[in-house]
Amino acid sequence: AQGLAENGHLTCILVTQEAPALGATDAFSLEGDARVVRIGRGGRLLSAAALAKELQRWRPDVIISAKETANVQVAIALAAQRSSAVWIPTRHVPLSSGAGSSDFHWYTELFYRHLYRRASAFVGVSSEIARQLTALANDGIAVCEVPNPVVSTAPLHIDVETERPFWWPAGQVMMGIGRLAEQKGFDVLLRAFSMFSSQREGWSLVI
Repeated sequence: AQGLAENGHLTCILVTQEAPALGATDAFSLEGDARVVRIGRGGRLLSAAALAKELQRWRPDVIISAKETANVQVAIALAAQRSSAVWIPTRHVPLSSGAGSSDFHWYTELFYRHLYRRASAFVGVSSEIARQLTALANDGIAVCEVPNPVVSTAPLHIDVETERPFWWPAGQVMMGIGRLAEQKGFDVLLRAFSMFSSQREGWSLVI
């Protein structure tokens, strides 16, 4: 949102009443022509109705929805409101049941195969999710892999006094935590750290 606003776009983030506050105390703060609008609380259908009203009000050119509940609500709202906006739903967990798929439901594949025909493109935050979306998406709908971004530089400025292990490298340390699986993209981290460390001396990477 911040990047779009900085490039001259009016950016509006629609969130439900239950969502945590977005402000200077959070991981990021919004500046420029970016704003947060809270819509009514309630179940999926009530939130979709409130969302449809906001789409009618704002008449956006592009809609980017994140997480499965929001994707469902946007699909319903667009069907009711008949908006001509470009819609790009994003998927953050695998399109299969099992560990790490907390928002996989009985209707998930049904939505991706049929009701998401309104989408202009899909975004998956890993190569595996993008592959699964490609298998389910309708012909002609683009699927892109866009890894999760770093949204804040605040962790770089946290000063915490703690006893470090004897093997810990000197200087500043960046830590990567997660299972060593292809899906987690540690190869991307290694390439990114190589670029990062070439511009900043005294940094080490610990995985």
